[in-house]
Order: sequence, then structure tokens, then C-alpha cells
Amino acid sequence: MLYKLLKDYPVIALHNRYLGLDIVGRAKELWASSESRRLRAYRLLSRFKPSGIDDAVSKLMEVSADHEYGKTTRSICWHSDNYRQTSSTIMAPGARPRVLYCVGNHCENEFEEQHVSF
Repeated sequence: MLYKLLKDYPVIALHNRYLGLDIVGRAKELWASSESRRLRAYRLLSRFKPSGIDDAVSKLMEVSADHEYGKTTRSICWHSDNYRQTSSTIMAPGARPRVLYCVGNHCENEFEEQHVSF
């Protein structure tokens, strides 16, 4: 429905923060695909109650490989014919901080734990 709104009305109100914002052309495509990923992440995480940091990190890794809309720019695991996803990072500060880094897409590569101290 939101994409239809964007398609039909070049001047739209978004969350009342963007009243009167004119989204056209490539910006419209980018916004629609970003909004698709944001909403999907919200659906996947809104009821998630991690039992601890390791559970949260595991869930974030799972979500980062999500292909709800196929291998497209609308899926969380972002794929494009024209551009590449260069990396993904998960940072979990705390008593036992963790930083995980993945080169490219997580569906094609693994996250690797990075040794850090904060």
C-alpha cells in the first residue's frame, strides 16, 4: 500500500517528519526498497525477546540473510545487478563486547568474530 501511495502521489507525507517531501525518480526507488527492508526487519524482530547477547547476535545474523523478496534490493540481504553489498557488521558492546564482520552478503559469506576491546 505504501509503495502504491508513492507511485500515485509524488508529494507525500511520511511519518509526519517529511511533510511535503517530493520523492521522484531514483530517490523514489531507493526509498521504497529501504522502506521494504525496514518493515521486514521490524516484522522479524518486533516480538523477539533475546535470552542474552549470543541469542541476539544469532538472530541478527539470521535476519541479515533474509530473502523475503528474493535476491533483490527489497530484501534485507540486499542484492543488485548494478551495485554490491560490500559488508555487514554486528556490534554488541557490553561486558563481553563482540564485533562480527561479514564481507559481502551473509547468504554468500560467513560473519567472522573480530577481536576488539572497548
